[in-house]
Amino acid sequence: VSDWSFGFLFFLINLPFYAFGYKTMGPAFVARSLISATVIAILADFAPDVMTFSDLNIWAAAVLAGCCTGIGLIALFRHGASAGGLGILALYIQERFGIKAGWFQLTTDLAIFGLSLLVIDNLAILASLLGAFVMNALIAFNHRKDWYVAR
Repeated sequence: VSDWSFGFLFFLINLPFYAFGYKTMGPAFVARSLISATVIAILADFAPDVMTFSDLNIWAAAVLAGCCTGIGLIALFRHGASAGGLGILALYIQERFGIKAGWFQLTTDLAIFGLSLLVIDNLAILASLLGAFVMNALIAFNHRKDWYVAR
């Protein structure tokens, strides 16, 4: 919809969440999250230059991407970071209100996908929804802060 790159928009959209994260999660969490989100933004912009798919099953790609992303986000959460604004908010809501971060993120993703219906092909949105469900289910079932306590 925009002439701006995805990476640049991703970086800009996440900026306001860092102030919230700084206040609620602390400066170290925000620093790690800023680094993670910046690397994601850069890689997202350069990936098409180094990686192409001539034949891609979007359903298999959605499941695989959901698994890889879910595992990656769990690793970031485990090490006191997120991949950006929604992750910061989801972790805060999980800690503050006990709502699983994965289910909160999935609910937010559903709203985003609903708006996306206005500008993106419906089949692409369905595949993205499948990937988001896989990713967020992995997070919801496998991310618990009390599992990471050193004994």
